[in-house]
Amino acid sequence: MRALMAGMAVLSVVAVGCGGDKSGGSSGPQYSCDKVQPAGFPLSADGKEVGDTAPDLSFVTRNGDTSCTRDFTNKVTLINIAAGWCPPCQSETPGFQDVYEEFKDEGFVILQAMFEDYDGGSPDDAFLDEWRDEYGVTFIMIGDTGNDFWDAYVPASNTGYIPHNLLVDKDGVIAWSDYGGMSEGSLRTRVNALVAAEPTLEFE
Repeated sequence: MRALMAGMAVLSVVAVGCGGDKSGGSSGPQYSCDKVQPAGFPLSADGKEVGDTAPDLSFVTRNGDTSCTRDFTNKVTLINIAAGWCPPCQSETPGFQDVYEEFKDEGFVILQAMFEDYDGGSPDDAFLDEWRDEYGVTFIMIGDTGNDFWDAYVPASNTGYIPHNLLVDKDGVIAWSDYGGMSEGSLRTRVNALVAAEPTLEFE
């Protein structure tokens, strides 16, 4: 694995995560979704905490299409906010791929938002391709150059550590959120429970 580059800004690497600057340079997250949700959606106010309805965030896929996170309601979604240089991000990705393969046919989705590459630079397509090939990733990956996912989903209790992972249930509600590397076993246990649970809302 690549070491942290000496020329980067000072970054604190700890057992549970990596510290870094995600202040970004964008105008902030863009909220937009055309999907028609069931009557009664959302169940709770939009927010970043467990029990809140996950904010809707638009993003551009690798093929240039604009999508949004609420396209995944009625599915279980892991949103992983990470960087190429972060050792825990590197360590957890193969396990994420294994759990994705196990549960994807039951409606499990992973969206990995990479805000920096291996060297702390912009996560361009070349980096995303290299990361995909290195870890055998088949789930959704995007280059989050404006740190929009951090701004949209990370609560104030996380003062700058990555990776940050959150699980959104079938109703679009945040079921779990925490920073630091997540083990394959922990993810499997949580996803297994969430895919087995029936949504409260009635989806067509």
